[in-house]
Amino acid sequence: MTAGPGEAAPAPLAAAISAARAAVEERGQELNDLNVFPVADGDTGTNMLLTLRALEEGALAGAGASPATLAEAVSRAALMGARGNSGMILSQLVGGAAAALAEGGPPDGPAVARALAAAADAGYRGVRDPVEGTMLTASRRIAEAAEAAGDAEPLAVLWAAVAAGFRAVDETPGQLAVLREAGVVDAGALGLAIALDGLTASLSGRPPSAPPPRPRPRATGAGRSRYRFCTSFAVLGDALDLAGLEAALAPLGDSLLVMGDARQAKVHVHTDEPERAVGLGRAIGAVEGVAVEDMRRQEAARRERLGRAVGSEALAGELGAVDPTLALDVATTALITDSACDLPLARRTANLRVIPIPVSFGEESLLDGVDLDAPAFYARLAAGGALPTTAQPSPGQLADALREALGDYPTAVVLHLSGRMSGTAAAAREAARGAPDRVLALESEAVSMQLALLVLRVQARLERGTTAGQLAAFVAYFRRTQGTVFSIETLEYLRRGGRIGRAAALAGSLLRVRPIQEVTGGEVAPAGRARGAEAVLPALRSFVERRTEPARPLRVAYAHARRLDAIPQLIAAVQEVRPLARTEIVCELGPAVGTHAGPGTLGVSFVHDPLDEEA
Repeated sequence: MTAGPGEAAPAPLAAAISAARAAVEERGQELNDLNVFPVADGDTGTNMLLTLRALEEGALAGAGASPATLAEAVSRAALMGARGNSGMILSQLVGGAAAALAEGGPPDGPAVARALAAAADAGYRGVRDPVEGTMLTASRRIAEAAEAAGDAEPLAVLWAAVAAGFRAVDETPGQLAVLREAGVVDAGALGLAIALDGLTASLSGRPPSAPPPRPRPRATGAGRSRYRFCTSFAVLGDALDLAGLEAALAPLGDSLLVMGDARQAKVHVHTDEPERAVGLGRAIGAVEGVAVEDMRRQEAARRERLGRAVGSEALAGELGAVDPTLALDVATTALITDSACDLPLARRTANLRVIPIPVSFGEESLLDGVDLDAPAFYARLAAGGALPTTAQPSPGQLADALREALGDYPTAVVLHLSGRMSGTAAAAREAARGAPDRVLALESEAVSMQLALLVLRVQARLERGTTAGQLAAFVAYFRRTQGTVFSIETLEYLRRGGRIGRAAALAGSLLRVRPIQEVTGGEVAPAGRARGAEAVLPALRSFVERRTEPARPLRVAYAHARRLDAIPQLIAAVQEVRPLARTEIVCELGPAVGTHAGPGTLGVSFVHDPLDEEA
């Protein structure tokens, strides 16, 4: 397996590492698709492949060197070339195994077992908060199996370790809820087992034993970081204080890994402030190899990739019993939504039906837009008293609205508030079962100005004339590519709603923190923080700039809650970075959405609509 002290490194080692790299490369896209932990950014296969390529280059460059020199070369190559969580952990496993093998001694089964045990130990040491059901667990299972078979020949020990690695992969859904919910195994654990299998097969001169590709995820939005940017870089110096660097980086984000020694280190962190993270590295040494990945874009790309992979099946699921070639236009098609859409009366067309959402103040229940408009709602909110609550429209209300719409039009398209925020969409689909071939009930994954923007772009297609299949495909496109971001003026409504404690709300007020939120995958998620009112517009503008393409037309919807005065400034800020932006609508948050956001909210939603780019 390895040469004795002072002897030349064996050529088969470099070839075996090349085989490990090739095995992961062959299954790389599968690993990306399975990647839902720690975030569903779909890059585990890519990160492990890039790390193995660096390891391969180190092994080839060190061929012929002594075991100690080779061990140092491959460890450094893996560390400096590591990408992402999986690559960083893989580099630690490599470093642990290489150090154990460099100690010399006979290249027997016990030596292999010691190397795999050292690898697992190094992996666990390198992670601040180890999580079971990941590649760390697989590394431990591999080491345990190798130790149990330690008296056997080296290759027999490795094959026992490979078998244990794949068994560990199969166990990961039972150890980690996010995997179980998505219906997948851990991508990093599978990548590790595949790499070890490829390496062992090369040394044995026989084919790998890896199982066939795993099923695709049932859920694609699981495992989402609260931070946006996956940031990594290397730090070089003479006396690096890694503990101090880790402590300084910790407040900036999560998934933090700081690995290496006093001369060279690699940093990985998920953060909204990549520049600050890199700056902390520069404060203690020379920084190189900076890589900043937008995880929101990665998540969207992963969703789109998986959507294409099951394209016709998914579209059939959206269409139900509706013929995809069914012609739809404004004369034949009713468009149904609810008052969480925040679409102003002036923009409502004859074929549009808006179902009011109930809003309650204590025992008093009112219908949004019928019994209570936005000015009256915010006046009551400012007066104090009972905190308003919302409920979904009743099944009977939804059924009645659909029945009336189908009395006036042959077909109906239904776009309700995101199914992850309310049961309205599910109830509407249930109501549609009475006329399955006439009702196209689509999941919007949208709310407020985002839902209004979607409704208006669907209406634009009805005005041109479209088909059920084309409309369902556009709504799926909108879900994948839209961007929606908003700021909250005060944390008080979150506190009054029981979502945060009094101490947290007070701290946020004292620090003048204004949360920046986005709507993605049908859910609200943190997108950053603005320190003071003056930082809100730059934060919203920066979000739009990061998520859009300057050379493409952009449809934009703006929303506010008692902040109409700020809308011209927000429009100007967006136009500054995206001159091709076209204001589609300006809306005020009505009672249904304002209950949860509160006055002072300011937001923007946008999409590159392919209609604007047609000749």
